[in-house]
Amino acid sequence: VAKDVNIFFDELEGVNSPSKDDDSLLHHGNLTSTSDDASRLEVVGEEVPDKNKTNGLYFRDGKCRIDYILVYRKSNPQTEKREVFERNIRAEGLQMEKEQ
Repeated sequence: VAKDVNIFFDELEGVNSPSKDDDSLLHHGNLTSTSDDASRLEVVGEEVPDKNKTNGLYFRDGKCRIDYILVYRKSNPQTEKREVFERNIRAEGLQMEKEQ
C-alpha cells in the first residue's frame, strides 16, 4: 500500500493559524490515494536484494529503503507544520528515522 505525499502537503499548506490545537491539525481519515501519478511513496519495509543496495539510501538496518528526506533548521518558524506532518506520517504506519 503506497501513500500519496501530496495529500499531506495540501493539508499543511492550508494550516496557517498558530492558534490551532495540534490535534485539530491531524488527519484522522484514510489518506490513501487512487491516483497513479509518479508522486507516490514506496512501501516502507520492503526488502531490497543485495545487488541493488548500492542504488539509493537505506535506513540504519540496511534493509528498508529511504523514500523521502526532510531537511530543516530547528529554529524554523514552520516547526508546528513539520511536527504535524511527521505525526501524520507515523499515524499512517510509515517508518521514520531521525538524525541529529
